[in-house]
Amino acid sequence: MGLIEIITDFGNWLWGQKMIEGLKPYVAFGVDPAGVARATYEFFCSDDEEAKRQAERYLDSHDIIELWIDYKRIARLKRS
Repeated sequence: MGLIEIITDFGNWLWGQKMIEGLKPYVAFGVDPAGVARATYEFFCSDDEEAKRQAERYLDSHDIIELWIDYKRIARLKRS
């Protein structure tokens, strides 16, 4: 088994463990004013409100953060 397969297997196992714990996968994108993603952050949270709090932390590095779960945008956060 190669390194890629080991990493993939671990990622699949971790994703399965998080789903068992009731956590959902979220993605936060640091976007520029034109809406182009410049950074991607993946994390697990129990609900949308917790995910928004987590995503707000990335506003230190980006003016705009878009929070997504699957193909649904949850929030568009702007630095104040």
